[in-house]
Amino acid sequence: MTGSSDEIRHARELLAHERADVLAALAAARGEAQKIAAGQQAWRDAVGLLLERADAAGVSVNEMANALGLSRQWTSHLRDEAKRRERLEVSLVTAEALKRRPRP
Repeated sequence: MTGSSDEIRHARELLAHERADVLAALAAARGEAQKIAAGQQAWRDAVGLLLERADAAGVSVNEMANALGLSRQWTSHLRDEAKRRERLEVSLVTAEALKRRPRP
């Protein structure tokens, strides 16, 4: 009977070690994902500014997409996202300026 309880204890220890290893690997993966997400956001911000410039210069979405190596739909989405972000920033600046304005 002891052999069986020793095997069970050993199996439980192995399982506990495996769980700890997997959880540590998942935590490391989360950190890596956060770094990748930050890099992706920085890229999207930079590309958004370039797409705004391209739009102002009269560059077509097809030309933008070809230059980026992306689909026209994805390029259009990135451009629209940049425009929305710009409108939001303008709205926030305007709201802040209105709060600071002296009241009559």
